Amino acid sequence: MNFRKLTFCMILLLLGAGMVFWACAKDDGGDGDPAHKTGDDDDGLPAPDDDDDSGDTGDDDDDDDVTDDDDTGWHPPDDDDSWHPPDDDDSWHPPDDDTDDDADDDDDDLSYPNDPMDEGPYVAGQKNLTYPDAGTGLNKTLMAYYPSQDNGTSVDVQEGRRPIVLIHAGEGIKKEVYASYARHLATWGYAALIFENHVRSEVKLSDAVTGIIDWLATLVGGDTAPLGPGIDLGKLGAVGHGLGGKIIYHASLDEPRLRVACALDPDDAKPDVPIPPGDYFSMLDGPMALVDIATMHVGSGQGGDCVDEDENFEQFYLLSPKPSIEINILGAGYTAFLDNPNCGTACADCTAGTANHLHVKDLARRYVTAFFNVHLRGLSAYSQWITGTGIQEDEVNGDVTSQHKE
Repeated sequence: MNFRKLTFCMILLLLGAGMVFWACAKDDGGDGDPAHKTGDDDDGLPAPDDDDDSGDTGDDDDDDDVTDDDDTGWHPPDDDDSWHPPDDDDSWHPPDDDTDDDADDDDDDLSYPNDPMDEGPYVAGQKNLTYPDAGTGLNKTLMAYYPSQDNGTSVDVQEGRRPIVLIHAGEGIKKEVYASYARHLATWGYAALIFENHVRSEVKLSDAVTGIIDWLATLVGGDTAPLGPGIDLGKLGAVGHGLGGKIIYHASLDEPRLRVACALDPDDAKPDVPIPPGDYFSMLDGPMALVDIATMHVGSGQGGDCVDEDENFEQFYLLSPKPSIEINILGAGYTAFLDNPNCGTACADCTAGTANHLHVKDLARRYVTAFFNVHLRGLSAYSQWITGTGIQEDEVNGDVTSQHKE
């Protein structure tokens, strides 16, 4: 009997404890606010149905607190800037000297007037080529420079066939000392050919120029590398130094394929060596007035030691028809135009002058390149360097004097 009573009391105690626990749990739930309800998949954030963004102004402090408390790894640590360019690394934006894609396009077609003293946009290839010399009947070698993308194997023709510039060496001077002119012109898109000829007949020298043009004509359109597939005989110009300048002008009288011509310190004097009767001619006795193509005469302000003043570039300019340009590089001597002013016995009576010969060459290459760009290719923007603001700046700097007639 006592055992039954004891069991009944224990059951009552357990039921009472359960009722108390249930009552406490119910009281802890508050007034039943649904924001506090949780389920098996509750992450502690407000219930989705109660998160209306339509009225969110971005100033909700509760939302900010939730983000800061629950997300500590979504952004880089304060001491790690690897997600953005370092302060001293500007590689993420275009370099200062290449911020305009259109300018690059202009460089490629040369319509954008960069300073022609600088190298052009092309890579120069070089080969020595053998040609039949009409003046002597012998095979001779010339140096060819041209734009190339295959280490000189062929002329780069991606933008069409290339204009041609012949470079005639001065009397008794080797062609190698004009290499910088040909290489420079090649970077500007020209096929530049340097040749020398030391026969004692000026008439034969002039015939040799025509012979080279005839030889080039046999190559045009053919597959003879490197020049054949890549040259345009319809755009042919020439530049000569000293006697070479005189010969170029004379050749143009009977050579319609020669479209423009210029000279570096041209000289009308008779050669110092004996020549057969009738093999000498003077351009200043009248023929220069018949040269009906664009000409430019770049002279040495101190060239009187080698070229007499009554036979120099100034006299060539005076007789030249329009259009023509005269540029006098002050302080330059006859040999200052060469890559190596010490050109041996051929220049024994000539000097490089007082001007820095490297600067003289830079100026000469600028003017020659600009001249051909304008008068052979029709790129009028480059006229500033030979008749406009560019050469005016050179005059202000005391480098040159100039004049022109159009």
